[in-house]
Amino acid sequence: MTCWPRGTARRARRAHALATYVYLGILQGRPTGESLDILDNCAALAERHGDVHAASWTAHHRAMLATWRGEFAAAAELFEGARRAFRAAGLLDAEAECAVKPAIVHAYGGDAGTAARLCHEVPGVTETHGETWLRGLALFAESQLARRSRAPREAAEPDRPAIRLLRSFHDWWDIAMCVEVIAWSSAGEPRRAARLLGVLHLLWGAVGVSLSTAPRPPWTGHWSMSWTRHRPRPGNTPPRRSPGGGGRWRASSRRGSPTSRQPHSS
Repeated sequence: MTCWPRGTARRARRAHALATYVYLGILQGRPTGESLDILDNCAALAERHGDVHAASWTAHHRAMLATWRGEFAAAAELFEGARRAFRAAGLLDAEAECAVKPAIVHAYGGDAGTAARLCHEVPGVTETHGETWLRGLALFAESQLARRSRAPREAAEPDRPAIRLLRSFHDWWDIAMCVEVIAWSSAGEPRRAARLLGVLHLLWGAVGVSLSTAPRPPWTGHWSMSWTRHRPRPGNTPPRRSPGGGGRWRASSRRGSPTSRQPHSS
């Protein structure tokens, strides 16, 4: 459901709708080949109607798309441009979001120094306002730094507190990203890894994503699918119900993180 900013013209709503379409495609790991053309159309509509909200979110979505295309340097620049646009539009929560997401981008791209610096700066951005969702994203970025260094134990450690922070927002998409790292770190323990892949399957399914098409850093490949094919069958059986007891991992289609409000802000 999309809530349009007050006074949004009927024609301007097309920019919001198209931007949301592209964004959902990115989240589900299925951005179409025409995504960039659609975003160009969004930007043109936003400029024509003076819609700074749509223009700002379109810039954000360009950065997201560049990230999943493996264009990390471009993505970092696009996030910086989106951050400036959000600040100019008075969308300070979204500005903070674009100050944190580049940490993930730089971790994906192998710029460990910049990623670590940005993660270190997150508490200064969030603690003043009691914000925890972005802190969860920063912990996920820290896990990616360890993953790039092929350090399984160190990669899993930040994701556990990240999941605790993200669960209060019902942010199953980012939780799935964290669980994927923990599953990868458990590849030497077949049964544990298989259970985690079962959890991952449930989480991705809750947000309309399949395990084979889920977004992932390009350099990781489809490790989970390859692992499943080559491990002994008994260790590959996913759980019949959500593990954890009491619904700890019970997946839901609700998402309460700031990114569920695309492309507007409330």
